[in-house]
Amino acid sequence: MKIILFIFEPGISDIFGFDSIEEAKKSSPIDHYMPESYADYLARAEKLSRGEVVSNKIEVDIVRKDGSIRHVQVFGTSVSEMENGRGKLSTTILLPLNRPKQS
Repeated sequence: MKIILFIFEPGISDIFGFDSIEEAKKSSPIDHYMPESYADYLARAEKLSRGEVVSNKIEVDIVRKDGSIRHVQVFGTSVSEMENGRGKLSTTILLPLNRPKQS
């Protein structure tokens, strides 16, 4: 079972260009990754699935609602492993590293 709790913070609007929580809930932040950032994300996920240690801090480029590109630092922290060992509770923090640039 996958449960997602999304807390809408005004900074999310600035990062992604969302106007409301309803708009933000329509997609995952990962859906906004640029192709190269998404490929890096998949490679990192593969390493994790093999039990390899990876950094909890990465930098990605995202496409905002208006089409501009934003460079973002992502911090992921595993909080706890569920009892059945099949999932993790985690938190993710996104920090913008630049102002939006038109693509």
